[in-house]
Formats: sequence, structure tokens, C-alpha cells
Amino acid sequence: MPAEKNHILVVDDEECIRKLINKILTAAGFSVLEAENGKHAVEVYRCNMDKIVLVTLDIRMPGISGIDTYRQLASLNPKIRVILCSGYLKDYMPEGANAISIQKPFSVDGFQQKIKEVLSIPEDEIARRNAPFLYIRI
Repeated sequence: MPAEKNHILVVDDEECIRKLINKILTAAGFSVLEAENGKHAVEVYRCNMDKIVLVTLDIRMPGISGIDTYRQLASLNPKIRVILCSGYLKDYMPEGANAISIQKPFSVDGFQQKIKEVLSIPEDEIARRNAPFLYIRI
């Protein structure tokens, strides 16, 4: 029997942010996996990629940056759906990147709307948006 594909991986170095996003997503009917850094995120994704429909990813994290984590995730799955989350989007977004993002702080309604939006984007469009991240080296 195939795994139920309704998991969202929440990646943020701040536990309170992970827990808040977990509550929002659980209330919306998703199962949530969490990772506190980029290295852990790649491990969790690799082990659960058959169940994960989306990753929310903080850009600013110690160790592996969110952008480099995105690159590693996209190399595992070029059609991965990622929402970059940061209060510093303009400072960290690579030039020419057309990534899906949300500015922190965000409202519950705004976040839920972004999730719906991303899940409705066709896979070929997701792959096109992910392509630049396959070549970024931080």
C-alpha cells in the first residue's frame, strides 16, 4: 500500500516557529515532519520523500543555509514544492531566482493561502522554478 502523501516538512532553526507552523498545518489536515537545520531536513526528506508534498524552509539558519538546503532538496527531486520563509527575503534570495516565498511574519490565513497556491502549481512549473537552485553554490 502506498504511503499517504499529505506530509509537509517544516524546516526552521527556531523551535517556536516550527511548533506554530505545525499547529497551523495539523489544523488544516496535514501530517507534519520537522527539521531544525538543513542537514536534518535533507535526511528527513530523503527518508520520507514518498510522503512529503511540500517543504517550508527558513532561509537563515546556522550551518547549511536555507538556499543551500533548497539546492540539495531539488537535486533529490527537481519537482519538490518548497516555500522559502524569511523576514529577510530580499537579502538572501539569489538573483534571477523565481522561488515561491512568504515573508515573515505571516498571518495564519496568508500562510494557508500560500500552501493552497503552491499545491495547485503544475509539476512542470515547479521544476522550472527549482531549476536555478540546482546550480547555486553558497
